[in-house]
Amino acid sequence: MKRITYAGATFVTTDRVADELAAFAVELANAGHADSIAVPGITADGERSDFTLVIGPASQLVVDDLTGPFALTAPEAEELLHERRIRSLRGPGSSGGSGATGGASA
Repeated sequence: MKRITYAGATFVTTDRVADELAAFAVELANAGHADSIAVPGITADGERSDFTLVIGPASQLVVDDLTGPFALTAPEAEELLHERRIRSLRGPGSSGGSGATGGASA
């Protein structure tokens, strides 16, 4: 598990989600674009939540390793990874107004 710190908020998510989020932030910065994305995670209180991050060229995202009894299901992580892959194919900033809805699918 990894801890994400962004804009004063901290949450925990899977290694794959954190790594993909960091790579997405780099892509946006390199392209000079901004976008939003919903990330599944665990709050400091241990509650499951979706965190919507608006990431742009000046964003400062901190990702660090964390160990502990946290859990995030594979389907939630895979949904984020799928969304990121689609956005990468479309190019930065092309979310088409759909924004990031995170785990809204059933």
